[in-house]
Amino acid sequence: MTLSGAGLNPPPVLYLSAQNQGFVVGTGSFAEIGKFEQQTGGSFSNTSFSGAYFFGTETPLSPFGLVETGTLTADSSTATVAVTSDQANDGDGILVPNSTFNYTFAFAPDGTGNIGGGTTTTILISLSRLVYMQNTQLPPIIFVIEK
Repeated sequence: MTLSGAGLNPPPVLYLSAQNQGFVVGTGSFAEIGKFEQQTGGSFSNTSFSGAYFFGTETPLSPFGLVETGTLTADSSTATVAVTSDQANDGDGILVPNSTFNYTFAFAPDGTGNIGGGTTTTILISLSRLVYMQNTQLPPIIFVIEK
């Protein structure tokens, strides 16, 4: 299946791997790939994001991007997240273990929201999975967070 009318030139090709999910491959001069799935479990709120999760960055687009994995605990009663992560920054090969961060969060009924500063898109896909994009450096970094 091809995607047309979205202003993408050349348009990417979408492959369905199951009902309501699949992956996309770019057809232009850059290496582009992604995946998609149906959002389930809405209507959402801050109480939808609660408990222990693990996370990691998706495949870096640049050797100078952030590579990060870690765990987080979301407390829906205070709308705060405590994060512990291991990260390697900017392709320098230096591992920064056990970094800790604290953020606030907010989610709308459609699952869109924000975790801390520097995120441009946060989407609850289900009660156990969310994705957010951090724009504090270029290229932006995509995190997948799951229970």
